Amino acid sequence: ARWLLATQPEQYAEDAEARRLLAERHDSLYETFLVNLWEHRTRLFPLRMDTLEGMAAIRDLGAAESVGLVYVDADHSKDAVLEDIRTAARCFPNALCCGDDWQWPGVRAAVEQHVAESLGRLQLHSRDAENWWWLEKTAVAAPAAAVLREPRVALEFVKAAQV
Repeated sequence: ARWLLATQPEQYAEDAEARRLLAERHDSLYETFLVNLWEHRTRLFPLRMDTLEGMAAIRDLGAAESVGLVYVDADHSKDAVLEDIRTAARCFPNALCCGDDWQWPGVRAAVEQHVAESLGRLQLHSRDAENWWWLEKTAVAAPAAAVLREPRVALEFVKAAQV
C-alpha cells in the first residue's frame, strides 16, 4: 500500500477514501484479499509477488490450461498494463482477460493499444459507467483497430459480425 501511494499518487489524488484505506490498512491488504476471496480458494492462485512473476510462476507450475480468467488490476501506467496484458496472453492464451479502472488513462490506452495490435483477433468491450473492460477473441477477423464501446450487459459475449 505504501508503494502504491508513493509510486502512483496521481491515481489516488482525487480519491480520499482509497488514500485513507491504503494508509490505514497497508499491512493487512493481502490478508484482506485472502479473506474476501476465501470461498473461491479452490480456484485461485494467491501469490504475493510481482504480477509478471506471478503469471510466469503459475505457467511454470503447468497450470496454464486451468486458468480461465486473468483479472488485470495492478500498476495503472500504460506500459505496465500493456505488459500485464501481453504476458497474460502469452502465459494463458485460452483465458478471458478483463479488468477495471477503465477511467484511468493509462489503463484505457494500454487496452486499446493491445486490441489495435491484435489485428482484429480481439474485440474490446467496456462500460464507462461501470468502469470495467474485457477482451474477447473474435471468430472472424475484424478491422485492425476494432474497439467496441457500445454498452453490453456484464460478460454478455457477442458473435463477431460476418465479413
